[in-house]
Amino acid sequence: MDLPSHSLNLLSSIRVLGGLVSAHILATDSADRVVQGSYKNQLLTLAEDMGRHFLPAFNTLTGLPYAWINLKYGVIESETTETSTSGCGSLILEMGALSRLTGDPIYESVALQALCKLWSMHSSLNLVGTTVDVTTGQWIGYSSGIGAGVDSFYDYLFKAHILFGKEDFWRMFQSAYLVVQKYFRHGPWYHEADMRTGKATYWQLTSLQAFWPGLQASN
Repeated sequence: MDLPSHSLNLLSSIRVLGGLVSAHILATDSADRVVQGSYKNQLLTLAEDMGRHFLPAFNTLTGLPYAWINLKYGVIESETTETSTSGCGSLILEMGALSRLTGDPIYESVALQALCKLWSMHSSLNLVGTTVDVTTGQWIGYSSGIGAGVDSFYDYLFKAHILFGKEDFWRMFQSAYLVVQKYFRHGPWYHEADMRTGKATYWQLTSLQAFWPGLQASN
């Protein structure tokens, strides 16, 4: 794999991993006899190579991954320790699927550790913040919602339950969903609120909240 020399956002890069894993699953579909004869797991090999290059991002005392990773050199010395809730809690699908396909548990293990650590940091109201320091495990952004910085955290909890069938994911999602409805919802709209008090902070509607009705419909 021709690796870039600049740092990449881990959350964005993980989607490439997801694409490779998904393409591998399609290519090994038992119904496609033509592909079966010519495909030799090349996409899975690329996916595992990429997954290995993601692992240094998780090498923190908290288990929460850095937001940025250099695929060639790992985490650079001057890298920021601030990342988003989405960046820590939206890695389980791709990394978990990679472990199931390769038989190597490390990918699912680090992603699950990060997700569980993040959830353990919820406030007394069961709310999570928007940004966190991966080295100290302290919240930086206390205002939270269902939009930017947090959106896929909720999405992945529900989808992880469907994909892996673990009740722990469902329990986390149910707890998170109930407090979203309690503290963020205002009529048909959703605002942001302080994770510590539940009081509204930003009265705004953003495009990244658009996934929520679909998530509700599938629940």
